[in-house]
Amino acid sequence: MEATAPRARTLMDAPGAAERLGVRLHRVYALVRENRIPSVRIGRQVRIDPAALEEWIASGGSGLDDE
Repeated sequence: MEATAPRARTLMDAPGAAERLGVRLHRVYALVRENRIPSVRIGRQVRIDPAALEEWIASGGSGLDDE
């Protein structure tokens, strides 16, 4: 049996996350900056695992303190 490499996950960008959440792009960046949305940085780019985002939504998420 051949070992198979783990399948890479496709990460979404900030505009995709904004569309999924129904918020403006600057709100996604603010949530990322406050470590409210699970995200990773690749250089200056922000990427979000769609499965982690769905888990965050299902757990009730957490908004910014100014909300």
